[in-house]
Amino acid sequence: MEMEPRFDPRTLLEQRGPLVEEVVDFPIKPGDINANKRLFDAYGNTETEISAGYIIRLCQEKDSWKPFTAEEIEEIYHRVSSHEGFSFNQLVDQGMSFSIVTGRYPVGGGWIVLREGKYHLTTTFVEAAFKSSPAKAQ
Repeated sequence: MEMEPRFDPRTLLEQRGPLVEEVVDFPIKPGDINANKRLFDAYGNTETEISAGYIIRLCQEKDSWKPFTAEEIEEIYHRVSSHEGFSFNQLVDQGMSFSIVTGRYPVGGGWIVLREGKYHLTTTFVEAAFKSSPAKAQ
């Protein structure tokens, strides 16, 4: 028996908050996050958290939360990991998970928004990374 999703996918972007570039004086800067360790429990999935770390590194190199292209993230991924073919791992699009108790349900998605060939970060993406791995102990 398939159960209803835990949340309404139509409101996913509303749940993820506004885009960082739309917020005046957003308080968290790229350097405020420790990208040298995995972002445990930030996005609910190990692969997603690893992908997020590469994005944080890119933003740290740019010293900005400005939108980025696929080519930019691919370049840092290749340089840091020696691999090609960066995967956003549910940071952009939803995936599906399955539980014996609840059945199929959507997971992830909406942390990063693809518009006109550029990836835009949501405030919730940045806040989750900061909460998981601040550069300095709070």
